[in-house]
Order: sequence, then structure tokens, then C-alpha cells
Amino acid sequence: MVSHSAYYACRVCEMEGTYNELDNTCTYPWYIFEHTNPRFRTRKNFEKCLQEVDHLKSMGRKKINVRGIKDVSPLNQLIFMPSQTLYDYFHLCLEGHTRALIKAWNDIHGGTSLETLQVINKFDEFLSSINYPHSLHRKVKDFRRFNNWKASQLRLFLLYLALPFLLFFSCYFPPLLVYHFSLFSIYIRTLCKFDDRQHVYDVRPFIENHLRRFSEFYESKELLSTHCQYHLWEQVIMSVHTYKSNVSQGVVSRPNSSQNSQLSSYQHTSHHHHSSQHHHSSQHHNLSQHQQLSLHPPSNETSSYFGPVRSSPSLSKYSYFSSKLKISE
Repeated sequence: MVSHSAYYACRVCEMEGTYNELDNTCTYPWYIFEHTNPRFRTRKNFEKCLQEVDHLKSMGRKKINVRGIKDVSPLNQLIFMPSQTLYDYFHLCLEGHTRALIKAWNDIHGGTSLETLQVINKFDEFLSSINYPHSLHRKVKDFRRFNNWKASQLRLFLLYLALPFLLFFSCYFPPLLVYHFSLFSIYIRTLCKFDDRQHVYDVRPFIENHLRRFSEFYESKELLSTHCQYHLWEQVIMSVHTYKSNVSQGVVSRPNSSQNSQLSSYQHTSHHHHSSQHHHSSQHHNLSQHQQLSLHPPSNETSSYFGPVRSSPSLSKYSYFSSKLKISE
């Protein structure tokens, strides 16, 4: 496929990028994505593009680009590129999006004036005063040297420090910028740790409103890395489905015979020892939980790649997010 700076560079959907003359780059504005509603790269659509590429090659065409596909890779016989080559959290969220946001925050307080340096010193004092767990060896320091931060520091800042940092220094940042970032922060934290699949659906309006208003705070920054933030929740949903499918197919097996015999042994001895009866009860509870893991029935939701995500809750349910973003400064 084409590189990240080209048209049709998204592996998940067939959105066509637009050329930005100001930065001489290809961008993926949210308003275009929202109005065109580009289709997913399903197996059927992907195979059609590959067939078109083969046809153009047979005609002697050299510069081929069919919706971002330039040639047929041998790997296509082993994996389905759009769904089995995942966007990784390291480059997309940390090195890409988070670093771009921090750069914009630094630009708000750019320059070397005395007033600006005093503000930056306050930022650094705040970061230096944090009491970190002893297991963290890379601490976040020197706000202006964010380009030297490692991925672990970017992760620490994004998940735990950035939102308290902006709220503590809300007098130095536009109020809407703080609220706008909170949408992204909550979105990523939920995807990193959630207890129920519904929680992933619930944060969908967070990233949608974050991207909808993104150009108001970060001009000409709607790059492919920004656009792909939206596809992360879909990727997580598919990962959850894959895990549950593996469970239903016996990857996580039911209790074996030794466990059952052990349970019977506890049942037999429970008539003679009260303590054993208590232990048997806890053991039976644990085994029941283990048995429940294998009760998910097989599903056919993966028939068309991201099909099931279209059945997520209606966006009208979350219209209050848009109204919240319209509050005045």
C-alpha cells in the first residue's frame, strides 16, 4: 500500500486524503470522513482492488494506485492486511498524536521572554514535584524537551499526568483546549483498561468529538495519524471478539478430569470437616467461574471485517457532548 503521506493511506477505510497547500502534505479532515462515510476495506472490496491492480499490470501500466494499493504482496496469501496488520499504540498514540499535542502546547508558550520562562519554570516544578512509584525509572521532566522524551514517558504523561497538568495550569491554557484534550485522554485510558465491551462503545463519541473539533485547536494537523485514532476502538472491539471466539472454541478449556475429581474429593470430606467444607465452597466458586469462560457461543460477526461495530449505540444518545463543547470561554 501507499505510504502514510499519500492518498488512501488508511488501511482500515477507503477515505481519500486531501492536499494541504499550507503544509504541503496530505491530510484527512474529520468533516470529510463524517460526510462521505467511507466504506471499510472488507475482503470483498480488497479483492476487487487487487484484481484491478493485476489487470492494470497485465496492460503494462507502471504507476498503479487503486485506492491506495500499488501492488499485490505475497503476504496477502497468508494474512488479510486491513484487519491483521494492526495500528500499534506506540507509534500512533504516543510518538504520533501525543507528541504533536505537546508540541502545540509548547508553541502556546513559545519564545524566551521573562514572563514565558517563568511559566515554563512553573511547569517544570510541577513535573519535578510528582512522587512516582519506585518502579518507574523514566520520569517526566523538562516540558520544553518533550522531543527527547521516550515512549514510556509519553505514555506516563498521556495516561496519568497530562489532564491533571492542564487542569492545574488552566489559567495558562484555553478552557476549551483542556476539555478537548480530556476527550482524547479518557478515550485512550478506556481502551487501555476496560471491564466490559460496552465501555469501548461508550467512548466512541469521545474520540468523534475530539476529532470533530481538532482543527480548531491544531491547524493543519489532521494527518493520517490523527485520523487513525478513530479506528482504535474498532480494533479493540475486534480483539475482544477474537478472544471470546477462541474461548468458545476451546482455547480456554473446561475443567479437566483432575479438577473434577478434586472437586468430588472436597465434597466427600466436607461431611467430616467444617474447614474443608469452606475450602470446597471457594473451590467450587472458582471452578464455576472457569466454566463460564467457555460458555460464549461461536459468532459469525467477523464475516465482513468491522461489521459488528456498526451496531454500536446511536450517536444521538450522546448529543450532549457536542453541546458541552460549545460552552464559551
